[in-house]
Amino acid sequence: MARVTSGLGDWCITRGSRYFCAPVTVGEGFTVNPWRHEMTETTTPRTATATSEKNTLVALLLCIFLGTLGVHRFFVGKIGTGFAMIGVTVVTLGAGGVVWTIVDIIAIARSKFQDKEGRTLVWS
Repeated sequence: MARVTSGLGDWCITRGSRYFCAPVTVGEGFTVNPWRHEMTETTTPRTATATSEKNTLVALLLCIFLGTLGVHRFFVGKIGTGFAMIGVTVVTLGAGGVVWTIVDIIAIARSKFQDKEGRTLVWS
């Protein structure tokens, strides 16, 4: 393999084929450098998680009592999945809505449920 530098950047040439020889980020936290045949771990600065102004307790209570109608999803701004939840509940005669509601109850209780902008709900 040979490395050629041109006006367009560095190119690696091997057996007649050439490809760009820049380090590439692969997955989360790893960079592959094809020229050196190595994979290195990159550190990314951890950012503070944004929190929503929506209350987790309100979302949890809405999910418990009106979950199959997707009211808790409307509350956090997820209008599309709120209507999808109603549709799943109607089409599956309630069974799909109940399963989806149980999954959401677990997610809300574990603080893994997010609002429309991807911000975590707050307990208060």
